[in-house]
Amino acid sequence: MATIATILSAGSEWDAKDAGDGLCVFFFDGNSEFFPGGPGSALGYSNFKGPLAYKADTLGSTGSAAAVNGVRGGYVGVGFDIRGNYSNTTDGKVGLVLSGYSTETGVDTVSSETISTLNPNSVSVRMSEASAYKLHSTSQNLSTFPLEG
Repeated sequence: MATIATILSAGSEWDAKDAGDGLCVFFFDGNSEFFPGGPGSALGYSNFKGPLAYKADTLGSTGSAAAVNGVRGGYVGVGFDIRGNYSNTTDGKVGLVLSGYSTETGVDTVSSETISTLNPNSVSVRMSEASAYKLHSTSQNLSTFPLEG
């Protein structure tokens, strides 16, 4: 039996930092070379398309926009989502149902329905690289979840 104890600070009023997006625990093919997934709402697991810098709008009209692939060989990513963006389709992520796939020279495009709803303080599961990191499921807001003592 193993016991793991951690302290995670995602920012708060006492340390004058903005809260982070969350934490993702994922499994991937160990035979694949490891490359982390996208930042921010991707929680380091799924794909990401958007600004790579904090307050990127201050960098001018182009900001720091880029596209980042998800974890190579990823099987599943369980996101503990503080802000609620891991489970939506912002930043180029896909939703529950894949609706289109196209391949152009060097660019693969996967599309799905749009999910713009924020699900803060939730746990969401995204599927494998082979399924374009498709959203599998999302819990309710756990900050209001009834806990019995």
